[in-house]
Amino acid sequence: MGTGVILGETMPKVNNSNHRLLQPVQGRRLFFALIAAIASVIFLTPLAVFLLDVSPRKTSVTILRFSFLIFVASTWNRAGPGLLEESGLYTDGTPLKIWWRGFLMGAIPLALYVIVLTFLDEREFKGIRDQGKFWWAVTKYLPLALVIGFLEDMLFFGFLRTLLGRRLAPAVGIYAISHFLAPSKQHVWQGDSWFSGLEALQEMGHALGVGVGKPVELFGLVLVGATLACLCLKSGNIWAAMGVHGGWYYVRTISRKLGEDLQGQHEWLFGTDRFYDGMLGWVAILSTGLIFWFTWKETKKEPPQE
Repeated sequence: MGTGVILGETMPKVNNSNHRLLQPVQGRRLFFALIAAIASVIFLTPLAVFLLDVSPRKTSVTILRFSFLIFVASTWNRAGPGLLEESGLYTDGTPLKIWWRGFLMGAIPLALYVIVLTFLDEREFKGIRDQGKFWWAVTKYLPLALVIGFLEDMLFFGFLRTLLGRRLAPAVGIYAISHFLAPSKQHVWQGDSWFSGLEALQEMGHALGVGVGKPVELFGLVLVGATLACLCLKSGNIWAAMGVHGGWYYVRTISRKLGEDLQGQHEWLFGTDRFYDGMLGWVAILSTGLIFWFTWKETKKEPPQE
């Protein structure tokens, strides 16, 4: 008997052609995954701080996401759809080919947007000061673009969407607000590292309260999440969304190596180097989603049952 059945969850088998159909919410499995993630933050954050001498700030958020992902992946329902379908990774096509297509569709519009901002003097081009370091960054951040998209999109639009009965709206909302969970850089951590996990959870709550009070940035993140979710809906898997997400991450990271944002009077229009916190950035995000939506051709092959 699969672990998912032990937790009290049963789901009918579905195929890839029905990826848009709603399913029952797997509330019990979702609850236990959340409890496991919180417990991991409490106990593993102090351990990481002690053994690796790292800051609890980003470490705690990483542990929260990884532990949730690992728990959900390890409890997939063997009486229901296969693990690849729950994660959103199943595809009829060639995964890396789909990823590359998404990568280019995400990277090109954002790169053009960065060029426009530079010509409008909203960004200062610093140039390439160290050829070796620059090309190392160009090479290094390409596989990271794959990893970032893989982890985030599989978490939110693969497994979490499955737990939510394939419902997109709550997955998009959770994706958006989760980006506000990182404790503030200005927070001064207490001396006793063994309570850093509890302190991190408290600061996550505080950071979340501050973040949802930033409507422009919150709307931008909702728009990013909605675009990625719609790509998953259109293609039936997360590979295209992973590519677009990776393209955005790659261009944003490399652009920060080449220039910096200039604070101006029209930040509501141009945003910052996050790119999703200004109206023109929203246009770039939407254009990517619309281009993909109207050019994607969906396949109908059924996945293997595990």
